[in-house]
Amino acid sequence: MSFKIRMTYLVALLLMVSFCDGHAANKPKIYPQEEVYLAALYNAETQGIEDDYIIVLQPGTDVRKHLQNIYPLLTPEDKILDSFTIQPLTGYGAILTKRTLDKLRTNKEIQYIEQNTIPDLASCTEQATAPWGLRRISTLDLPLESKYKYLNTGEDVVVYVIDSGIDVTHPDFEGRAIWVMHELRMRK
Repeated sequence: MSFKIRMTYLVALLLMVSFCDGHAANKPKIYPQEEVYLAALYNAETQGIEDDYIIVLQPGTDVRKHLQNIYPLLTPEDKILDSFTIQPLTGYGAILTKRTLDKLRTNKEIQYIEQNTIPDLASCTEQATAPWGLRRISTLDLPLESKYKYLNTGEDVVVYVIDSGIDVTHPDFEGRAIWVMHELRMRK
């Protein structure tokens, strides 16, 4: 290849590079987008109540002010049920459409949202993050597991209650409550 041809290729290459750089400078700059906050959503594994949620607020959030701020987001199908403060948790229960739920998850005052459930005590055979004492009586060998295993769910357990007002005919007892002794003695 002659020197003249090589120089032509080199000039053409330099022109292409400068042309491309010139156009690149005119392109709009792309800035990283601000991350959108999204509160955690915990759906029930079993027996979840459809569209029924417990909303837990960030510590220090005033629940009344929060509810005033989110009121415009609510649709006629949405309903705020009740607010609560059980230290350290503050929040409220609500029936929400999917659209409102998605909007609320972007609210930075909300720590997390959990689907409401019907509790099933018979399925509670393990406590995931049990305190040391429960773990110690649940695990015979070291190292201790982090769980407490309920080996007995209450079946065939007899409970003696000393009380002055038990209604043994109440339907919740399902015929399992009986009077063993019904006696009142007053001291003189």
